[in-house]
Amino acid sequence: MSLKLWARAGLAAAAFLLAALPAAADPGFFFGHWANVHPDTDNITKVIIQPGAGGIKVRAFGQCHPTDCDWGVTDGHYENGFLDEKIKAEFNSGFSITRLVMHRAAGGDLEYDAHTHFTDGSGRAPYDVHGHFYRVSGYGGYGGGGGPPPGPPPGPSMGAEDCNAFNPATVTASFVGGEWKVVDGGSWMLSYGGNAPAAHHAADIIHHYHFDRQCFGQPRPAMMYWKKGNHVPSGNTPGQDCIGLNPDHAMAAHLGGSWKVVADGNSLLDFGGNHAGADQAVAVIQAYRLNRQCFIERPNPSMMYWLSQ
Repeated sequence: MSLKLWARAGLAAAAFLLAALPAAADPGFFFGHWANVHPDTDNITKVIIQPGAGGIKVRAFGQCHPTDCDWGVTDGHYENGFLDEKIKAEFNSGFSITRLVMHRAAGGDLEYDAHTHFTDGSGRAPYDVHGHFYRVSGYGGYGGGGGPPPGPPPGPSMGAEDCNAFNPATVTASFVGGEWKVVDGGSWMLSYGGNAPAAHHAADIIHHYHFDRQCFGQPRPAMMYWKKGNHVPSGNTPGQDCIGLNPDHAMAAHLGGSWKVVADGNSLLDFGGNHAGADQAVAVIQAYRLNRQCFIERPNPSMMYWLSQ
């Protein structure tokens, strides 16, 4: 073979090898909130992966009733220095150890394998599970918003509720002070300006569900919810404007520089820089099993209400 042909053969071989090499790795791909593609899974429901002091922090949740079990936060690590584009983490419950391995999957999902063996002497057989997570929020620093402070997010806590009691039988839509308002006797609860139909619609919703408490997440007015006694009612009424959600999928996520409550691909509430407020809202959603967020007159609704399962 001539020197020219050898050169051409060498260049072709080099081009083939370069084409076979994987694309540049991006460790930040894993950072964010992930949920199981099967909401009725009987194993891992969601994971949160974020950078932390000295490495990666992984928080996992397992299927429990009525709310998911928080497995806590553990240190994760890239396998083989990220050459295999995998993250490994180990969770110790005190009676079992679960080794979780996550790696990229088609369509930007995460594929996972988990092996659990029991350490309590019960004789229960170890088991393996396999599945996929879809991205709920975040990428390489939580959506480019700079990310939350290092370390795990605080756990949700509903704390003391901020509620005003009223008598639904005395609630009316009235024209007061030059604008339409929903009032309870001499106290007004909602203002609709010149929009009389919206004010009457809001009053009808209060009567339909027999709401007798107007409650707020902190700080006001990021989340408004209404209760009948000590619970949030279920039910339905024609023409409702609602977003459906699985309360077990609700979580606080740092997106675009602010803390939001997200679920099933929808951004539900915006708390700005108030991480604790977003966590409290998640706790309310999960404590009352809220599965619909409803509005009167979007955008910028004066009345937001939620319904339960």
